[in-house]
Amino acid sequence: MPSLSRLLRSPAVPRLPFPPSPLQVWAVGVDSAQITWGSLPAGVIAVRGRGTRAGVATPPLQIEHEGGPGGLELTGLPSGAEVEIVVEHAGGQETLAARTLDRPSGELLSRVATASDLHIGSDHFGAMKLMFDHPRGRPGFEDLPSIDLRTSSAALAAASTWGADHLVLKGDVVHHSEQSHYDAAGAVVDQFPDLPMTLLPGNHDVDGLGNHPVLPDFIGGRELAFTRGVDVIDMPGVRIVAADVTVERLGTGTLVLVADDTLSAIAEVDVPCLVFVHQQLQPKRVAQHWPPGISGDEANPFLDRLDALVKQTGQSVLISSGHTHRNRVRQHKNVLVTEVGCTHHWGGVWAGYEIYEGG
Repeated sequence: MPSLSRLLRSPAVPRLPFPPSPLQVWAVGVDSAQITWGSLPAGVIAVRGRGTRAGVATPPLQIEHEGGPGGLELTGLPSGAEVEIVVEHAGGQETLAARTLDRPSGELLSRVATASDLHIGSDHFGAMKLMFDHPRGRPGFEDLPSIDLRTSSAALAAASTWGADHLVLKGDVVHHSEQSHYDAAGAVVDQFPDLPMTLLPGNHDVDGLGNHPVLPDFIGGRELAFTRGVDVIDMPGVRIVAADVTVERLGTGTLVLVADDTLSAIAEVDVPCLVFVHQQLQPKRVAQHWPPGISGDEANPFLDRLDALVKQTGQSVLISSGHTHRNRVRQHKNVLVTEVGCTHHWGGVWAGYEIYEGG
């Protein structure tokens, strides 16, 4: 009997009538908003924004759309304001609402970007691994790179174009510990030789399921090394703390070996700190969403110690993880805890942090 996944991929089985994702404001900056959509008809798309509080209107932005999914960024919006964004397309007109971020005081000092869960070597995606890329051998698509390569390269290219001074890859860079997967990941990072990077391992990088059971010392011609333990990168106005929380051949993570060094690295400086790990810090002992990360029995005492340090020093600290393939944010007392999604579950997703003199 054929498997469920094989049946769902069979041309004989009609596609389920899932509606495409609607127009949405996917991300905002201090003066910008990114608009994305799952499907719009071919034709001209015109976007204009207006800050309702500041009364500032942006010039219309127009693109020629070939139909289907897409996205664009509207710039020149007022900072810290409620904005109204009008999108006109061949199918009609829609209005979206958003709020731009408050611009901290002083000069912009640094830009730090991060991407998570590239899973280079994977040919499928989705919660039940039933979504596959279109066949690349069809006419006109013979040379199309696979989805893992397209989306990871797109994420890194977008972060580089944004002006990232440093990029942190937060684990699961490869899908399994196969030499071919590591080679392909090396080719991706080699596309950006001038972008400084930090490379954290994830559980897939150390799963031991491939023909390279030991994590390689580095990937690519630029010889980008994996962080083991805790690495510190000091930049204008911010300290990056990258901690390896993986356990070889396990999907879950642990802070046991890196908690003290991470806290010490933060305590040594009086600037904001960005802490990057692979597995998410769970609020509960048992994971409330898949996959399990770092148990709340470990995560919460660590966050409490970090909160006490923040209260003592007055620093700003943000923790960013991956692993769940989702985008989430929560507050643990005075510490901001975030998750950044998988690059091919959320096509080309990445996160960026701007550090100003004032915050």
